[in-house]
Amino acid sequence: MQKDYQCSHSILDDDIICEHKNAHLALPSTVKLHHHDGYEIVLFLGGEHVTIYVESERKELERGDLILIDSYTFHGLYLDESSNYERVVINIEERYLEKI
Repeated sequence: MQKDYQCSHSILDDDIICEHKNAHLALPSTVKLHHHDGYEIVLFLGGEHVTIYVESERKELERGDLILIDSYTFHGLYLDESSNYERVVINIEERYLEKI
């Protein structure tokens, strides 16, 4: 199956952002690749048929997976079929990390 890819850039507006994300998707999603001017840590808490793309790599996520993403590295999630997923995402602004 050919996937539709979209790309964007996101500027972090805080030194550290920590979010708990819970979502449900009824249809297969588009892979929305994006990158940040900081680092991202993703802790996958649950869901089925969720694939993460980091640059040219892909991995179907399993509960407990911890993904570390470098700044300016394109990444995104793809949900296949009807799916619920839950994750914790921490973004750390690059200049803040260098400062500490």
